[in-house]
Amino acid sequence: MLESEINSQFSIAVSYHDEINYPLLPSPYIDICNVKNGKKPAGFKLYDIDFVDNISIKNKTYCELSVLYSLWKQQLISNTFGTSHYRRLFCLDDTHNPFDVIVKNFSERQTFAVEQVKHLRKYISSVIVGYTGLAGGSIWNQLKIAHPELFPFFSYAAKEFALMYPEMGDPIGFFQNNSHLNHCNMFIAPREIVNNWCSIIFNFLESIESKAPQNLDSYNMRWAGFFSERFFTYYISSIQDKTNVVIKPIILFH
Repeated sequence: MLESEINSQFSIAVSYHDEINYPLLPSPYIDICNVKNGKKPAGFKLYDIDFVDNISIKNKTYCELSVLYSLWKQQLISNTFGTSHYRRLFCLDDTHNPFDVIVKNFSERQTFAVEQVKHLRKYISSVIVGYTGLAGGSIWNQLKIAHPELFPFFSYAAKEFALMYPEMGDPIGFFQNNSHLNHCNMFIAPREIVNNWCSIIFNFLESIESKAPQNLDSYNMRWAGFFSERFFTYYISSIQDKTNVVIKPIILFH
């Protein structure tokens, strides 16, 4: 990946998983495709560089996290940096309830992306996240119901996280007493916050990788993405007293 392709002031990395048949987004969006077995995807100028810790090997667990991992490892996090997904973008204007999910057709994606990024500058020092309430109780119970094969591993991971980062408090208590997610591993934040989060989550994921269950199906193999979404919610709660955290709705394209 060429550093000249990355805007040093503003960039929002948009993660793709396959080759595309629709227009890529303009700057400051960075359209990046996860590599598959080290093979460069057609149609993309930017893609995960496989020599960064063989990231394509991790894609089955990291999913869209692999884009963030690759940029962080190469020290290409811009002053204001965001992560997104080709089907999900933040709605940055003030016309919608912050807890909404706004459904739009893919044909409208280009127009909405260009319009919404115009509102980015007023949040220059803020951390922008999405929000979703969880049906069926707490983060802890919801994961137990949604991913029973992963729950013992998640329980172990939460204890390990508390040991690695004791200054952050009690993640298990948080997971048992909160019923929302700052979801989809999506955010826009100042570089200092992004680098801090990357250091926390990637060092943690690598520390527990060897303990992951074997013979998981392809869905549960994405455990790193599922876990990070929950630990990101915990991280946001730990910084919200000293950081301006702004909840914005997400536009879902289909």
